[in-house]
Amino acid sequence: MRGLDLRYLALAAVLGFPAQALAASWSHYAYSDDGFAVQSPVEPTSSKGTFKTPSGVTAPEITYVGREDDAVFQVTVIDLRGAPIDKQAALDMGVKALGAEGQIKLNVEERIDREFGRNLTIAGADGSRSTASIFFVNGRLYELLGKALPPDPNAGSGKTMRFQESLELIGLGAEANRPENRPDGEGPGPGGLGGPRRHGPPPPQAFEACKGKGEGDPVQLTTPRGEVAATCAQTPQGLAARPQRPPPGDAQEGPPTAAGG
Repeated sequence: MRGLDLRYLALAAVLGFPAQALAASWSHYAYSDDGFAVQSPVEPTSSKGTFKTPSGVTAPEITYVGREDDAVFQVTVIDLRGAPIDKQAALDMGVKALGAEGQIKLNVEERIDREFGRNLTIAGADGSRSTASIFFVNGRLYELLGKALPPDPNAGSGKTMRFQESLELIGLGAEANRPENRPDGEGPGPGGLGGPRRHGPPPPQAFEACKGKGEGDPVQLTTPRGEVAATCAQTPQGLAARPQRPPPGDAQEGPPTAAGG
């Protein structure tokens, strides 16, 4: 069993989700042509369409969707290589599109390998609760949405959190830097498809900063490089501060983006 699976069994115990619901029948789905991979409890089906940018440019898109009674697992890839758009504008466009699902409760920086994007939590007007990731890489906009459905979104939220955390960006070259892909490293093997490469569990000060706070509350987080603005967010280990921008000194690994929402 991978470390990712163990983390979510721990989450099930803390939040009261049935552990078997998080552990059973999850599979890894890789879409190398579209540059991403995810874990999901149900095999996604794909459909093609078109997307129109605010400037009127039409771009092809493909959407992968898996559905269960209590949750929806969705990734949309929009090919903007023919559109004159920069990374910040593309990320803002993604935030606006997913924000239409309801009220954005959390909008903070997210990182996979050396790519920076956005992590959202959205409260739907229909009582749903969604967690989302947005990345713009090599001219493609990736919008992941895991939606826990009413009437009891808590029943599916453990699964949607796991789905969101499993997102990988593949075939971009950054996988070579992962420990399991180095000659002296250990891991699942070539391709780096054993799980996402984010920053890892939050440090103790991230949990301390959010004591007595609620999800979405702004706080200051002390890092080795100084204090940064952060937002309290649910993580598999509990409520913790997430930086709104990369800490000072990390900018060389990806341009910072402004916090929205």
